[in-house]
Amino acid sequence: HDEVGQACTALRIEAAYILKSAHSRPEAAVAAAHRIDQSTLRMHSLARDMLKRLRPPNLDSLGLEASLRELCQSWQQHCRIECHTLIDNMGLVLSDACATCLYRVTQEALTNIAKHACATQVWVSLSVDRRIITLTITDNGNGLTQLHTATQGLGLVGMRERVASLQGRIHFENAQPGLRIHVQIPLPEEVAS
Repeated sequence: HDEVGQACTALRIEAAYILKSAHSRPEAAVAAAHRIDQSTLRMHSLARDMLKRLRPPNLDSLGLEASLRELCQSWQQHCRIECHTLIDNMGLVLSDACATCLYRVTQEALTNIAKHACATQVWVSLSVDRRIITLTITDNGNGLTQLHTATQGLGLVGMRERVASLQGRIHFENAQPGLRIHVQIPLPEEVAS
């Protein structure tokens, strides 16, 4: 919000400057036009980055299952922590909001594990039973003690809010060792199977 607001204000100032100086100082007007062009390029890049953060592009091209597998594989290679995936071949067409929620919760959980858990292994599972989609992320790291020190973090708040927006539930459980994040989201009746 701050970046977009600041860029819009800068564009308005530059446009006003062009209007004032177009006749008396054409070279200054041209320089202002160049600054406007650069500002719009930065705003376009910022908007594109924000949209990518809101909805991962892989969801459109690969679907949820393949996107989660790719996320876990990439994370494993980057973090050097073994990540096992067990994702049922669900064959479901989920809403954009549900698919994005499941992807982002997994992404945030993996980020937290890499930062705080001191884990050597992670298990990510996704399944559907009785119109409930269940995502479980378990690690063999430090467990709930680390979670309690980070409960005010925006990542955990974002996870809770995403799940709650879909009338779902999220629980953080001590896995002894490690932490288990258990997410359940009810599927609407119209979801295709």
